[in-house]
Amino acid sequence: MLFQELVSPSFFDSRQMNVLQNRLNNLLSSVAARDTEFPLLNTYISEDKALVVAEIPGVDLDDIDLQVVNKTLTINTQRNKEDVSEGTHWYRRERAYGQFSRVIELPFAIDVDSVLASCTQGVLKIELPRAQADLPKKISIQSA
Repeated sequence: MLFQELVSPSFFDSRQMNVLQNRLNNLLSSVAARDTEFPLLNTYISEDKALVVAEIPGVDLDDIDLQVVNKTLTINTQRNKEDVSEGTHWYRRERAYGQFSRVIELPFAIDVDSVLASCTQGVLKIELPRAQADLPKKISIQSA
């Protein structure tokens, strides 16, 4: 259908161009929203811990499931669809909703019992201390 509009005689009509532009914008914004991973996050590493900071606007804290196994942090969550009034349809949609999962592989094993998580203004911070058994150990050299 889009191709037929492109080759039709009324292609250069400004009203038709506006309709076509709106359709392309909606298509591209819809595709972009699906391709973006959620939640967006940054990961910081030091010798003794990792810090994961994730943006989770519109997510109920009870809907977040954090799991740590060895070197891997898994964030499972969901964001509910926004309610709109009857007869309203989306014009531009960039915020995704539904079930989401992110898996972050860290460069060291995590002390699962010491993991701390907090959330302020839609920003989730997860502090992941390095397991003691995985910390570098200084080896003393004895003379012979």
